[in-house]
Amino acid sequence: MHPTVQRRIDFAITDKLQENIGIPKDFKKYTTNVSGKPDSNKIVVEVEFCYKHDGYYFEQLPPEINNKINDYLDDKLKLSFVLNLPTDYPFNPPTWILSDISTTISNYKLLISYYSSKVIYHNETLLKNWSPAILIDKDILLFMTKILKFDDVIANIYV
Repeated sequence: MHPTVQRRIDFAITDKLQENIGIPKDFKKYTTNVSGKPDSNKIVVEVEFCYKHDGYYFEQLPPEINNKINDYLDDKLKLSFVLNLPTDYPFNPPTWILSDISTTISNYKLLISYYSSKVIYHNETLLKNWSPAILIDKDILLFMTKILKFDDVIANIYV
């Protein structure tokens, strides 16, 4: 792989991936954590969401116990994606794979269906519109804009 391409990949997968691509950690009602790890011609990108529901306060209980109870109300979702880089990257597009979902949300099948369709759509878009000018960090950012719709996911699960 060309050294310039390797430098861009290294930049994209540092511990500061979330900061490098400009995704804030705290939104209105949820937090995110995005990280990337190199693995030969793959990049593992993990995204964690924690949706904060409005809590309850029981006056007869100490604040520590109230906080512990309210922790169980949060919806947590951890997604793991693998970004496969072809041997002739950047002349051919990378492909994304949804490798793992772990969640406290009960409608697990809906989540798999939703995020799998996002991955398929992104891969098809890359195949049609690929250009070597699309850098790996920009592809990660583009993919994140498609999957960081956690409000929509939560709204549709509890309809």
